[in-house]
Amino acid sequence: MNVREAAKKLGISPSLVYGLCAAGKIRHERHGLGRGTIRIPAEALEEYPRACVFKEQPLKYITLK
Repeated sequence: MNVREAAKKLGISPSLVYGLCAAGKIRHERHGLGRGTIRIPAEALEEYPRACVFKEQPLKYITLK
């Protein structure tokens, strides 16, 4: 799917999808010459939210002297 379709499916803006692709956070492919067209596999849209889950870590307390 293209960037606009992926953004709609994720509920985010197309510019954020471009940024996530540039940062390597969403798996994608480029087709064509020059900058090409970005295509995002449907599986990549399922992978992205799982990678964003925040895993709460226990707090570490330090003693100030």
